[in-house]
Amino acid sequence: LPEILFSHVYEAEAYRNHFPARTDFIEITYLAEGALELTVGKERICARKGDLICLLHHEETAVTADLVEFCQAKRP
Repeated sequence: LPEILFSHVYEAEAYRNHFPARTDFIEITYLAEGALELTVGKERICARKGDLICLLHHEETAVTADLVEFCQAKRP
């Protein structure tokens, strides 16, 4: 059965983090406000308010919340 290792609520005006590739690990994030730019391997992805993100961490992943110009340019 899956094991929950950590659960929390996080709020910040700026956020930057880098996650190395891992196996047997999944991260589920819901964006209640704002936007995130994710770089998974070589792919850039924009997540916005209301998105549910499921990261498997099979590849290196970088998450940034203070450089949202990329996300603003991608708005439909």
